[in-house]
Amino acid sequence: MSAPRFADRAADRCRHYRHVCGLDAFLLEGTGPIYLRAGNTGAIRMPAKLGEPVRARLAHPGPVIVELDDTSEAWWTMLTTPVHHHLRDYAIFAMLSAATAQIVPYGHEVRLPTPRDRSCRWLATPTDSYRPSPDDVVTAIRAYRYEG
Repeated sequence: MSAPRFADRAADRCRHYRHVCGLDAFLLEGTGPIYLRAGNTGAIRMPAKLGEPVRARLAHPGPVIVELDDTSEAWWTMLTTPVHHHLRDYAIFAMLSAATAQIVPYGHEVRLPTPRDRSCRWLATPTDSYRPSPDDVVTAIRAYRYEG
């Protein structure tokens, strides 16, 4: 497969993310990978072993990006509506840190799945612009940590 065709597929995927999923996606260097900046879309990152029970606690779970790190450990990034300042409180930061989770800081880039990238994929491909509230995700993390 030629590079231009792959670039077209990445551009098509990026357009899908923008128009169908409502994500402020952009192609890095014009051909991929695809990213979004945290801001209009929030993101909470956690290990998959935490993400599974947290997602199960959400009444309406939203899009989840699954990434494999260098040690092949799976990390989940749950996309949310914008993260408001009250969630950047020290007590919430400490609770999330103890759970090995973090709110992706405003302005930081979040990698989105790209064609042929096996280390970054959707748990379930989003088909619309729905994303849960970050408050709901943080509440689910807190409930899992304290209720088991």
